Amino acid sequence: MNLKNIFIFMMVGICLFQLPVANAKNNSAKNIQTKITTEKIEKSMINSIRFSKASDKVRVVFDINADTKYDVKQQPNGDIMVDFSEPINKQYLSGINVNDDTVPFLEVYSDDKTSCVVIKVADNSAFDMGELNNPRRLYIDVQKDYEYSITKKLEPGLTQISYYSKKSGVKQHAQLVEVSPKYFKFVPVLGGGDKMAKNTVSAMSDYVNAVVAENASYFGSGKELYGVTKIAGDLVSSMYLTRTGFGVLADGTPYIGDVSYSGIVQSKNGDVYVSGLNGTRTSDSVMLYNQYYGKSTGTDNSGIEYVVKDNKIVKINSGNSLLRPGEIVVSATGNGKNILSGLNVGDDLIVNQILNTPWDSATDILG
Repeated sequence: MNLKNIFIFMMVGICLFQLPVANAKNNSAKNIQTKITTEKIEKSMINSIRFSKASDKVRVVFDINADTKYDVKQQPNGDIMVDFSEPINKQYLSGINVNDDTVPFLEVYSDDKTSCVVIKVADNSAFDMGELNNPRRLYIDVQKDYEYSITKKLEPGLTQISYYSKKSGVKQHAQLVEVSPKYFKFVPVLGGGDKMAKNTVSAMSDYVNAVVAENASYFGSGKELYGVTKIAGDLVSSMYLTRTGFGVLADGTPYIGDVSYSGIVQSKNGDVYVSGLNGTRTSDSVMLYNQYYGKSTGTDNSGIEYVVKDNKIVKINSGNSLLRPGEIVVSATGNGKNILSGLNVGDDLIVNQILNTPWDSATDILG
């Protein structure tokens, strides 16, 4: 812009205030200046925020100006944050009570230049947004029923998928993990590390320095597991009810299907059926125990216990036998005790534990 243009502009600007009535000169100039200033403030401020509630959504509407800029982001806790390039009318600074189960409240923050509205969302609800024209408006529709997922790649070979849904007031939230066997392997872990016990998932994860850990089997009032468990080829627990299990077959293939267990102990006195593995021995049962149960069987002296190694009896106790790697304890009461009584150290005692196909070839099972 040259000096000539500047001068002409200044003259035109000045001429706007050179009114012919001398006595009204100052007041008129003041009124026009006030009017221009007021219009400028009104145009650079968001003056209206309103909402409506329907059966399927809550709509929040902002009256915005032609040059208003905004940014809308959903926060990790589900709240929706709306940043504006202009301030908001001070009447809204105390917040707006929506009083809805999905959107209970709007928080409003503003200074002289910018502003922010936080739409408080109760349960990570999904939302849609868009603009309406004549006049320009920004709307945000928070859905009461929704279904969506968020995928996050944590590292090579490991992807987390968070699933959210709400239908007819019923909410569901699931965490899925996609794992590549090229980078990771599946490892069952007991509550005591290498022994059955109750513990937190985070503590159990620390035993093996896991990148992802998930709660698995059900357990009883003590440390007993409900279901078939197999770790690195060793059976850890059993259940006579057929249940769905997850595991890894010998060739590394993951597998899901029904897993069943049965057991039988063969002796020169006769055969007895197994009541279970690493469970609670009752007054008439034949329970098997191995090193995963703990340091000892923890039983009283009402039964008889044969410590077996390589299908031969190596020791006989009345109860609370020590548990060592490579050995299994046959603990019998009631009819089983009567059949097995009279066996001696060195006698054959063959323990058979049978899983259905293809679980019999699996290396690891959680069922």
